[in-house]
Amino acid sequence: MTESTPEPQPTDSFGDPRIDDAVARTDGLDERPVSEHVEVYDDVHQRFREALSDADRDTAG
Repeated sequence: MTESTPEPQPTDSFGDPRIDDAVARTDGLDERPVSEHVEVYDDVHQRFREALSDADRDTAG
């Protein structure tokens, strides 16, 4: 018997609007040409980095 990994469940909010907006950028990505995926993921990655950097500053103070 093999175990399957449960599918991730969508969430309405991650608790930070910047993260919510970044994740929303991937909506409909499966319908866009693969050539456009890198640009979207690069943008999402940058947004995550900025949010994490801000969180580090907030907790360091």
